[in-house]
Amino acid sequence: MIGGPIRPRFEVAPPPWLSPAILPALTLLDLGPEVRDLDPEVTTVYGANISFRVEPLAAGGGFDPAFGHSGRRVFFSEEDEAQRALARAGLRVRYVPDARVEHVIGAARLTRRSFLRRRFAYGLTLGARGARPRGLALRQAASSGAGALVAAARGDGRLLMERGVRAAENAGVVLAREGGR
Repeated sequence: MIGGPIRPRFEVAPPPWLSPAILPALTLLDLGPEVRDLDPEVTTVYGANISFRVEPLAAGGGFDPAFGHSGRRVFFSEEDEAQRALARAGLRVRYVPDARVEHVIGAARLTRRSFLRRRFAYGLTLGARGARPRGLALRQAASSGAGALVAAARGDGRLLMERGVRAAENAGVVLAREGGR
């Protein structure tokens, strides 16, 4: 499996509250200028720029339909799960910086609501696969929620969204049913 950088092509100007800390919520990725193998238990490449060999992917069961977007359902990690399964089977996940793509980001993805909704859904995915302990997520949701209130009081829109996105993701983890959606 190989994947590479995913850079944005914004259809409209990004909002002033969009900060580098929340760019991954737009399926953007940059792991640097060097080719390197990844441990998919730690870091994965994203589905917007990944290539799998068909035979090993099929032999490993393909993509788990319990994960990923489907119809109106927003869910994540089908390619992450496939990367982990193939790595356990002895294959490598390689990041190749020259294999870059541009990802079109429409205006609908650049709203506060979209960011919060997608990060909550991502948190549901993390919780469903047991990737973050619920106790930790609960503490982080509370801390980030409090931080969002402070940022709002200070009028710091960037920090408000960073904390809000983190709180939404952790709330998703807390509310997820482990092993299911």
